[in-house]
Amino acid sequence: MDENLQSIQEFINKIGAVNDAEKKDISGFLKKAEKTIEVNNFKFTRVEKELKTLSILLEETIDELQKKSTVVEQANKELTKTLKDLKDAQQQLVMAEKMASLGQLTAGVAHEINNPINFVSANIKPLKEDLADILECIGKYDQRE
Repeated sequence: MDENLQSIQEFINKIGAVNDAEKKDISGFLKKAEKTIEVNNFKFTRVEKELKTLSILLEETIDELQKKSTVVEQANKELTKTLKDLKDAQQQLVMAEKMASLGQLTAGVAHEINNPINFVSANIKPLKEDLADILECIGKYDQRE
């Protein structure tokens, strides 16, 4: 029996004003109180263990969430870097397309300029030969006169 309940039992047994039937009833109440105290102590112990278990689980869950948060933050950094790299690559592709278009335009302009120049250049040599023939003929004509 609990020490406090034992003290109450002894006190009641010493008192002369309480008869044996009342002492027996009080003793029964004290035994019921002792059982209730034991049950409550058992429940309290179980609740205390459950709280410790929940506390441990909560700490583990917090640790896991922190680890997952770190992983998510790292993935976010990597995705941000990848996005920046993709935007840079896109800008480079746009610039390369512009340069290619400029090159095609330049080649077209050069072709359009070179065609007449090549035509003139190609016809200058025969004209020189024809001019030389004409000058020779003029020189022969002048000698006759």
